[in-house]
Amino acid sequence: MTSERILIVKPSAMGDVIHTLPLLTRLRQGYPEAYIAWVVNRSCAGVVEDHPHLDEVVVFERQDWSSAADLAGMLSASRGLLELVRRLRQRHFDLALDLQGLFRSGLLTLLSGAPKRVGFSGAREFAGLAYTQSVRVPTADMHAVDRYLLFAEALGLRGEGEVTFVLPTSEADETWAEGLASRLTTGSKPLVLVNPTARWASKCWPATHYAELADRLVREYGAAVVFTGTAGDRLLVDRVRKMTAEQSTDLCGKTTVKQLIALMRRADLAVCNDSGPMHLAAALKTPVLAFYGPTSPVRTGPYGDATRCVVLRKDVPCGPCYRRECQRLLCLEAITADEAFEAAVNLLELNQGTGRESRAST
Repeated sequence: MTSERILIVKPSAMGDVIHTLPLLTRLRQGYPEAYIAWVVNRSCAGVVEDHPHLDEVVVFERQDWSSAADLAGMLSASRGLLELVRRLRQRHFDLALDLQGLFRSGLLTLLSGAPKRVGFSGAREFAGLAYTQSVRVPTADMHAVDRYLLFAEALGLRGEGEVTFVLPTSEADETWAEGLASRLTTGSKPLVLVNPTARWASKCWPATHYAELADRLVREYGAAVVFTGTAGDRLLVDRVRKMTAEQSTDLCGKTTVKQLIALMRRADLAVCNDSGPMHLAAALKTPVLAFYGPTSPVRTGPYGDATRCVVLRKDVPCGPCYRRECQRLLCLEAITADEAFEAAVNLLELNQGTGRESRAST
């Protein structure tokens, strides 16, 4: 089948959207003349906007659906859905790929009008009823990037070269990041971005540990520590910073996605939980120290060069449990700040100057 108009349905989350980028590259290689569009939540749109392999980004206003608690909300949600469906059907897609595998994404895939609709065989919430072709995942312990690339194989597309992540930014984004990084790293200080948040509370390494690690990186290694996060992460970031004694920079809720991408390119190290910023760092080949508790690094760990990525986790009888909430968090509590500091220093010294070289070449 020759697909001239292709729709990707992958609304969220940031890490999952990042994991899908290599598939987008394969699609463009396989269908160089195709019109390719991507349905994405507004919060993740910055990852794919202005992407050279995309012709259109269709923003999906998820809050219109989730807030439909009364008649007015239901009417608003219905209007939003109808407008989105109208927009999709106007594009006359030949092929729609549902990489989310849930009810809403399956419904959008079906309502897009594409005659060929592909999704995972294990899709939940009856999403599989929308598909004309299913992609089987041979094992649950497969990394998300490789899992999404199975769609390319199902379409008969062969990979060319290494797996690549294209993350576009503007000249203004790069100029902003260059200026900030240069000011913070005078005297060859390493630039360390710290993102102590995650979508699940159960994924978060304890705030006290983050505070201790940040202080030691500043005091004992001379690092310039920058805290990042979204506006919704404000309370947790404030909590961590209030427990620190050393100076740091607060960018929580103060950057766009593309500004974060540009700044992450210049970082010497990113310290994160299993989260979107962690996957962003790995995709950009920025050295990353990641903490894992309820989830498996085999499935969603940092993808790429092992010399640039260190995962700290503890084997506990209940893990990985994939629970969004936990009252004990033994798996993450057991990872000490001493272990994290040693791993961070090893990464900084092994990849010495990576961020500075990036800054100099921009």
